Amino acid sequence: MKKLAALAALLPSAALAHPDHSHEALTLRHLLSEPDHVAMVVIGALVVATVVWRRIARNKDRDQ
Repeated sequence: MKKLAALAALLPSAALAHPDHSHEALTLRHLLSEPDHVAMVVIGALVVATVVWRRIARNKDRDQ
């Protein structure tokens, strides 16, 4: 249930951040042209990369 709640919090439809936002405005160009969106994409990518890196390192330690 916690994972489902965390996933729902990450969805764009969970909360529209600022006025005049609609689902039609969610394009790659918009996401990469707004500094606050770029920051969130970078933070998300870093979190995913860290999790993947730790899992790979943990699996290598188990194999040795």
